[in-house]
Amino acid sequence: MANNNFKAFGISNGANVTNQADYEALAALLSGFTAGKASSAQVNKALRQGTVMASVLAQFIANTTTLDVLDNGDTATLLTNLLAALKTNGAGSFLQITNNLSEIAAAGSAAQAAAQAALALGNAALRTVGTSTGRIPDMSSFLLGSMAAGGQGGFKTPTGHIVQYGGGTTGAVSGGFTQNYTVPFPTQTLHIVPVVYATLGVARIATASTSSRTSANINVVDINGNGVAGQAVGYISIGY
Repeated sequence: MANNNFKAFGISNGANVTNQADYEALAALLSGFTAGKASSAQVNKALRQGTVMASVLAQFIANTTTLDVLDNGDTATLLTNLLAALKTNGAGSFLQITNNLSEIAAAGSAAQAAAQAALALGNAALRTVGTSTGRIPDMSSFLLGSMAAGGQGGFKTPTGHIVQYGGGTTGAVSGGFTQNYTVPFPTQTLHIVPVVYATLGVARIATASTSSRTSANINVVDINGNGVAGQAVGYISIGY
């Protein structure tokens, strides 16, 4: 067993030391003993206060490192061994920065759950970033590219669906409108909702087709079924 030279002073039962209340009320506690006499009990109390803590700390070093703790004035070695004792962490009671909290992970799922609860971390702390089930998408998961001129653009959803929108004016002859999507739908266009931007009271009918994965196709007619040229239109398309 490693030796500990630092011994506690005045620790036996009935030791000649001032009681705690009187010691805390002692004027010399702040100023130190100055002129006059200090009673042996008061001096013994002061010695015990310092030596008990020194002895306990030295014993911690000895027990943890199995190195002798010597009273030889070598403060550098004492400091080195104290740091070694703290880093050795034989009892597994301390977290070490260099281990990146791996002590908690090594303690098992119960310890991990307790630490999570103590830090008030919700379920999100256990999720990884991604688009599959049980993951948290980041903002890049929703991007579909830069918005095009004229308000054309789109975005993706965590479900894998793509929403695209745009608009323009119908052709000069047929009343038809076609606009390529920002990106083609990889599999299918599910829905397209056409919108006619007309003066209130002016009857217009817009039809659209979901047959194309690459472009929005809209046709606008009046109540007589004639194509309307130069008509402002918009759309929202959903696909995947």
